[in-house]
Amino acid sequence: MKNKAVPDSKAREIVRRLKAGKLSLIVLHSALTSRVFIDAMNERTREDAARLVPPGVKTEFIPPKAYKDPLSTDPITPRIEMSRTPDGGRLARVFLPICEITGWREDGKPSEVTTLLPGHPIARGVPKHFELSHTELYLEPFHVPRPDAVIFSETHQGGQRFRSGMLWSVGKGKVFYFRPGHETFPVFFNPNVLRILGNAAWWMGERAAPRKGS
Repeated sequence: MKNKAVPDSKAREIVRRLKAGKLSLIVLHSALTSRVFIDAMNERTREDAARLVPPGVKTEFIPPKAYKDPLSTDPITPRIEMSRTPDGGRLARVFLPICEITGWREDGKPSEVTTLLPGHPIARGVPKHFELSHTELYLEPFHVPRPDAVIFSETHQGGQRFRSGMLWSVGKGKVFYFRPGHETFPVFFNPNVLRILGNAAWWMGERAAPRKGS
């Protein structure tokens, strides 16, 4: 609710510390729309572009026209489109991620979470499958960079699937997005959800460099 009150300078400062390895970022549920998460995913997209675009090719970064739910038929972001400049040079047009889902539904129906990477520290002690008795439906595609790891997947009652636990590196820092959550459904009382968030906080906290004077 207070997302628009966050200054752009504050979001940039957080991402700068993230890239430097001075902190890690855990993003829960609808915080996918937060400025900090969007800036972090933009930075990861720039890192991916630097790796994927051939040397000598001009790069142009194109932000979304709006940060709102895209249609299921819209082109996926981020993506890279190659073209030619007026003088015949090569141009890589990098479309930055919308960082949004294609739909959602607050129906309170159950979902099943599957642990895809049981050996990952964030999944320590989490069963292969567990149920959320009441939750909100999020629909793929989710417009974010390709994650380094998808630790959890979620299947809703109607068969819809969502990558519900994703991990990225951004510079020297880490970003973990966890979809389950809601302000009225009791998702954050589920012991497996609490274990996942605890695991993430401990593991990512250990990876972050100690603070110096701040």
